Amino acid sequence: MREHQKPFIILALNAGNSSLEGDILNRVGVQDSQVKPLMGVYTHEDGHKVHEHSYLIVYNSDTQKQVLINLARKFNQESVLLVDEERQATLVFTRPPADGTEIPKDKRLGHFREASKHIAKAGSAYSFNPVNGKYYIC
Repeated sequence: MREHQKPFIILALNAGNSSLEGDILNRVGVQDSQVKPLMGVYTHEDGHKVHEHSYLIVYNSDTQKQVLINLARKFNQESVLLVDEERQATLVFTRPPADGTEIPKDKRLGHFREASKHIAKAGSAYSFNPVNGKYYIC
């Protein structure tokens, strides 16, 4: 039987620098021990690759999860990635697209897992942990 792991969210703030972003996360009740910095890469609708500093945050409750989703919305993030105890990933959209259409429904992406650099970079999206040098995909 597989052990359940703690759920987490991956989000970006794009507030300017990591020190400021750390302060913002602390102000909404996130402790430093809950956070791992990542480099997120995804392919935008227009085809170009977007690289952004992001954070993996282990949340302690549904309330904290919602606070973090709202924080991402406040910082104009289009979506966040939620990963549950069984490592199933869901892309949760936080605001309507730029074209003014309604907010898309949540999108199940599958199992969040480690991958080789080659496999990760061949896909449309991945996260890179600069501390341990590992790549992750859904």
